[in-house]
Amino acid sequence: MKARPAIAITSSRFPLSPGYFAIAIPVWLGGGRPRRISLRSAPDPDTIDGLIVAGGADVAPDLYGYQPAPRKRYNRVRDLNEIWWVEHARERGIPVLGICRGAQLMNVAAGGTLHQAVRTAYRNARYPHHPIAHLTFRKRVFVDANSVFGRLVGRPELMVNSLHKQAIDRIGRGLKVTAREQNGVVQTIEDVQHGFCIGVQFHPELLIYRAVFRRLFRALIACALRLHSSRSRSTISVEATMKVSRNDPCPCGSGKKYKHCCYARDMEQRAQAAEAEAAKAAEEAAQAGPEADEAEPDADGAADDARRRDHQKDRSRFQGDNRGKSSSFRPRATRGAQRGS
Repeated sequence: MKARPAIAITSSRFPLSPGYFAIAIPVWLGGGRPRRISLRSAPDPDTIDGLIVAGGADVAPDLYGYQPAPRKRYNRVRDLNEIWWVEHARERGIPVLGICRGAQLMNVAAGGTLHQAVRTAYRNARYPHHPIAHLTFRKRVFVDANSVFGRLVGRPELMVNSLHKQAIDRIGRGLKVTAREQNGVVQTIEDVQHGFCIGVQFHPELLIYRAVFRRLFRALIACALRLHSSRSRSTISVEATMKVSRNDPCPCGSGKKYKHCCYARDMEQRAQAAEAEAAKAAEEAAQAGPEADEAEPDADGAADDARRRDHQKDRSRFQGDNRGKSSSFRPRATRGAQRGS
């Protein structure tokens, strides 16, 4: 079975949050494994392969240098927690998708600011606030074709929903705007130095009946799967791959046969490892060579001296045993000469 990358999704403290499940469903359908992040629980940061910063309450204004609105409550602890997750993902190269408040939080994490009231900041930005009208209202956005988001959706214009009261103001460091409304309201941003780091002001999880918005989740999961596979490959030893047959499932968890997946790369890695080991052995032998040459004459000389001493001991012992005795041994020529005489 093909491995599912772990996609962390930020959420409120309520375990049955509808917003979390609205995002978890397209993540699962797209091939990912949803993992919930809240102030009560969170997965190990080193085990996630993708991050979705979901919508929710307004970001605390003091985090971007503005004064909080009177009599309005903010969840500053949640904001700081999710900013940490965004920074962690960007540092580790983890793909990120920010939705509505999540896009705004990405901008704040990069040093940007927000319009606290989009109605007063832009003309023609009076969107409906009735619950039903909120879900059914659509507006047109214009997409930058030379952006990651533009290449992903493959069209210059999109009709999106509108559930936000705030909007992005000054763009943070390393970010750029990739889609706007006709009145200028920012609708998507992305990190120009990150592989996949996109923030959208609308809610694509409520628009998955259209293929173009499902594509956004699938792109995130595809990037997360590549990261997951690379992590899995780094934990597989050479000895483990040597025990895998070419027709067995690949150890990386891709679901493909080993010969159609990582076999060629493993063979190349084995050859490189063998060459490195041979070079290391040759280097060690070259370093030990002069020392061995200097030590060998001393060893041979000591052995010769020992043999010489043993020979002298045997000779002296033989001479001592036969001292004062006549020997019956005579050379043949001498015996023949004695008979002749």
